[in-house]
Amino acid sequence: MRAIDFGFNKLDCEKPCASARLFSRSALRGQEALQDLRLALVQIESVVPSDALLILVDDNAFPPDGLPDRQVLPFPERDGRYGGRPEDDKSAVEELHRLRRLGASHMVFAWTAFWWLDWYTGLSRYVRGHFPCLLQNDRIMAFDLQRYAKEALLHAYMLKHLGA
Repeated sequence: MRAIDFGFNKLDCEKPCASARLFSRSALRGQEALQDLRLALVQIESVVPSDALLILVDDNAFPPDGLPDRQVLPFPERDGRYGGRPEDDKSAVEELHRLRRLGASHMVFAWTAFWWLDWYTGLSRYVRGHFPCLLQNDRIMAFDLQRYAKEALLHAYMLKHLGA
């Protein structure tokens, strides 16, 4: 599979995602791609604590030992390995819930899987609507799964107290 450039490069945690590129692991072999990979790994390390259990959505493009100081779960995960793309939004959100029950505290989308945020719109809305975005740029979008976004807390409060 070769990389396909759709001409999009800027993302915003609050807005719908415009897919940057589709990748395979072999697409990470050029010098520019390797530099992007190195920078993405440094950026992940800057926002995800070393003791965190991290969900990495990278479309199986990153090397498995890329974050040696972090415990990394591929998304979706099957027996510790990348489990392939989810069937639909429902299965993607269910997988996120399962991994959170296992203790995952952060979720990072790498640029190699930014297209997931367009394809799996339910997953994208759920993550963006429920968890604060810690960092967003052309390489990663990182979310804190330990805290709920203000909008999600407000919605829960309204449901509980106002029946809205």
